This record gives sequence, structure tokens and C-alpha cells, in this order.
Amino acid sequence: MCTETDFALLGLREQAVRVQPPANQTQFDPGAVLLPEWFDPRALLTVWCVRRLVYPVLWVGIAVAAVASSVDDVDLNELDSASEYLRALLSPLAGVVIAIALRLLSSLVGLVLAYRVMLSADAIRRPFESSRAASLRSLVDRIQVTRAFRNLRWTKAVRQEASDRIVAGSKLYEITDTALSVANVLLLVAMFVVASLSG
Repeated sequence: MCTETDFALLGLREQAVRVQPPANQTQFDPGAVLLPEWFDPRALLTVWCVRRLVYPVLWVGIAVAAVASSVDDVDLNELDSASEYLRALLSPLAGVVIAIALRLLSSLVGLVLAYRVMLSADAIRRPFESSRAASLRSLVDRIQVTRAFRNLRWTKAVRQEASDRIVAGSKLYEITDTALSVANVLLLVAMFVVASLSG
């Protein structure tokens, strides 16, 4: 005769069976979004380091702009031409402008690298090739998928896989990544200190 405890255990067992993943479910393979060639892992880690460099450069640029007396001569909202950007580069806002340029450059290069990976994935490329209507919506979808690949490639798991594939120089990328993380925090604190003292 089953007691209330037995029914409770049976209920817990059924619940555990329901929440278990299917036996054929596979985990994400970080190597699936990396090309087998030697160039792709190095390019990915290089672009990532450039992207990580953005914030230290930005904090230094803001600190320099905060202590400079001629910072009011340039308005970031007016940077709508090449001459205005050049003028800003020659002003105390040079660090801020360089940080913005590095951010845009790393995003665009990362997008190009991710697009190469998307073209190599037959299951993803085939629907776009079979589409007869080269509509604007199809182009938008292609860009969205490429952006998703780019963001996926910048995750820790994929970067670790890229570092493992590099025989020589992997330690350099790891040291650079760590150094940029430390510099980001220290320069952020220094920027606040400089800004408060100059105010």
C-alpha cells in the first residue's frame, strides 16, 4: 500500500523525468563559429583586443578633456563632416574621437569576419541563396544573422577556443586581455578622480 511519502517521491521522479533534456540534445560547440584556417582565430582575438581598448582610450580622453581649458571649442554633436572630425582630433577631445573610431572599426571588421563564417555554414546560407526575391527584407535578415554570428564569436567560450587553436602567441592574447581589463578599471577610477578635481 502506497503512503503519501511514496506518492510524493513518485511525483518528484516524474517531474525530474519531464525536465531532463532529450538524449540526442547536443551542447554548443564553440569551434562551429570559427573557420578552420589559421587566420580566423587570430583575427577574432585581435579585433577583440582592439574592442577592449576602446574604453581605456575613452577614459583617458574624457580625463584630458576635463582638465583642458579649450574643451568648449568643440561640440561632439557637430561632428558631421571630415573637417569637423579632423578638428576634434587636434583638440582635447582627441581621445574620445579615437575611442569612437576604434569602436566603429572593430564592429565593422567583426561583422566582416562573421559574414565569412556565415557563408561557410551551408544550413544558414542555403535559405538566402534559394530566395529568388532579393528584397530589402532579405538583406536585413542577412545582416541580422551576421550580427548574431559576430556576437556569438565574441563570447568567452569561442574566444577560448580561438586561443586554444593558436599554437604560438596565445599567451600574448591572454595577457593583453587581462591587462586591458585591469587598465579599464584603473583608468575609469582615475577619470572620475581627475574629473572631480578639475571641477
